[in-house]
Amino acid sequence: MINQIEQNLSRTLLHDFPVFLATIAPDGRILLMNDAVLSAIGRTRDEVEGKEYLTGFIPESDHDEFARLLGSFGPRPKTVSIETGLVCGNGELRIVEWRGRPGLDDEGYRHVVHCVGNDITEIRHSTQELRQTKEYLENVLEYSPDAIGIVDAQGRFIKLNRSAEILYGYSFDELRGKTAYDLYADRDELAGMLSLLKGQGFVKNYEIDMKKKDGSILPFDVSISLLKDSSNTVLGSITVATNLSEIRKTLHSLEAVNNELQQEMQMHQATLEALKKSQNQYRTIFENTGNATIIIEEDTTISLCNTEFARMSGYSKEEIQGKKSWTEFFSDEFVALMKEYHRLRRIDPHAAPRNYETRFRNSRGQYKDMFLTVATIPDTKTSVASFLDITERKQAEQELRRSHEELEQRSYEISLLNEMINLLQVCGSGEESYYVLGNYVQRLFPSDSGSLYLLDQSKTRLEAAFSWGSIAAGGQTFEYDDCWALRQGKVHLVEEPGGVPCKHLNTTPVAGCLCVPMIAQGEIVGLFHLHCNHSDIEYPETHRKILFLKQRLATAIADHIGLGLANLNMREKLRTQSIKDPLTGLFNRRFMEESLDREVNRAKRHSTALSAILLDVDYFKRFNDTFGHEAGDLLLAELSGLLKDSVRGEDIVCRYGGEEFLIILSGASGDEAQKRAEQIRNKTRQLKLLHNGKELGQITISLGVAVYGQNCRTVKAILNSADKALYRAKDQGRDRVVMAHDETEFAETPQPNATQCC
Repeated sequence: MINQIEQNLSRTLLHDFPVFLATIAPDGRILLMNDAVLSAIGRTRDEVEGKEYLTGFIPESDHDEFARLLGSFGPRPKTVSIETGLVCGNGELRIVEWRGRPGLDDEGYRHVVHCVGNDITEIRHSTQELRQTKEYLENVLEYSPDAIGIVDAQGRFIKLNRSAEILYGYSFDELRGKTAYDLYADRDELAGMLSLLKGQGFVKNYEIDMKKKDGSILPFDVSISLLKDSSNTVLGSITVATNLSEIRKTLHSLEAVNNELQQEMQMHQATLEALKKSQNQYRTIFENTGNATIIIEEDTTISLCNTEFARMSGYSKEEIQGKKSWTEFFSDEFVALMKEYHRLRRIDPHAAPRNYETRFRNSRGQYKDMFLTVATIPDTKTSVASFLDITERKQAEQELRRSHEELEQRSYEISLLNEMINLLQVCGSGEESYYVLGNYVQRLFPSDSGSLYLLDQSKTRLEAAFSWGSIAAGGQTFEYDDCWALRQGKVHLVEEPGGVPCKHLNTTPVAGCLCVPMIAQGEIVGLFHLHCNHSDIEYPETHRKILFLKQRLATAIADHIGLGLANLNMREKLRTQSIKDPLTGLFNRRFMEESLDREVNRAKRHSTALSAILLDVDYFKRFNDTFGHEAGDLLLAELSGLLKDSVRGEDIVCRYGGEEFLIILSGASGDEAQKRAEQIRNKTRQLKLLHNGKELGQITISLGVAVYGQNCRTVKAILNSADKALYRAKDQGRDRVVMAHDETEFAETPQPNATQCC
């Protein structure tokens, strides 16, 4: 029976026992090895039994240690423990704790060593990981930018981190075992906070004044969590305090710039769970500071991040920790600054925490403005960084700057508009107006293109008066119905490419365009077209606001242009009426006298030639009596057209009175004037007139030519000389040209007017 039990026990130990078993001879040969060891090293019993124990599966670095196990037994044998590596069949190295005891023969001599081994690989790895994690969390607590203190159930300090020592001015040794009550400036505020702590078990973001060692008082944001054991017994509490003085200064300065800026700072969330072990305490602190916090390795890799950072970044903790560099979350211009920080940290590992304002980029490529605090953990190659979202504050600052820039732009536009209006009021012609408008419109819309169109006499087409900009958006002319604004009688705005543009555009508007009718005295007189070349299409709200401001400015410009052009047309009509003869369209006698006086003075100053032709229709009274006054008016109108077509652009044709006409030839000599007079006389003879279907017969004229000279140097003298020459032409039989002569024609004695001889 006993033998049976021994056999079963031996079989179990060899084949089923999970612990490593081996029996080794004094010379190092393996006598016996159970299946657990054979399976681990990937050998068969035949391959190892009888072989030296070190062969192949004990690392060379552990040979001496294993030899110590075999050779350390004296006369009083005892159990010896060692740790060595074990090379498994798959190449993996496991850690094994061996216990060895010698086996003695009947005479008391050692003849074998029995070894029992336990695989402790997982235990060693877990212990190492636990120790490293604890060291990490202790460093986070010690070197957190916030002041952190831990007290026992009686309120006595048992832990104070470095930031707290710096902020309050006490060392931990000075406060060890003392209560925290003396650090609070107002006992009533303290009582209120403790009452809140007692009522709800924690205090979150409680603002209270605290005293430093030197007696100065600073505002703090305090969060307190009770520490409890598994039976819910209070073991103490942990307090996280943030100095609010600098933050308040920043907020006060921002309030001075713009009262609309909101005082919003994310404060620490420090609700801590009850902790059983110090590891859990530190992790809770790290997770619940309220700010996004990370631990950064020397190579910029994020080794640890809290939940707030994962939420803010859009990645899970598993995607971040040990896999992402913290530089991946910054805009490009800030990456170089962070690399510089790491360089400086290597130079001075004990440098004070650094603060930065940066742009943070999440997983979706969206940016937020952050206030970043980075502190180096002394005696390590790691840093701790805390992020505070200041996006809304930055947006408020940008909005304030944008409002100021818009105000300056509106002021500039109003100033230019007033200048343009003042100049338009004194323009004497359309060309002058278009020059002024082109200059100012291009300054008011420097980055855009556009055109000013005027309605023609038919009221069906529009012609471009001027254009500006790099894009020729519209043609020089187009039909009235090709523009939606003209058809509707109001502004037509196209905000984006998907809108409905007018037919008169040559290109599709990318950044928007608008057409503004120009209205004067209740009637459309033209069109102001604006083609936007650049805008913030990617920001729809900004794009619409810019288009609205441009539309408002364009509408104001169009209104003033319409009114200015209407006033100019009115002035031109009045001027035309004052200097033009209504029947013939020629300049009247008053304009003739002013022009001739001007030309005489020019001839005197510059010693240039000047001639005048005075002409009269032959037998005009008889013509009127024969064909009627309507036919006479037709004759005068047709002759006026012939005269305008027969002279140069610089010559002036006037109706002198009745059927008499005067032509002023600036710079023309007597010979040139005589030739021109002959040409006019011959063309008149060829003139064919029809009135009421009846031919009116041949028309002839008589012409007298006077030349500015030695004895003919005044307006009166020239007119008298030409009149006398005309009288001689009449007297010599009409239908001829007669030149005035110095010796007979320059006297200013009145003579019978040639018209009396018609």
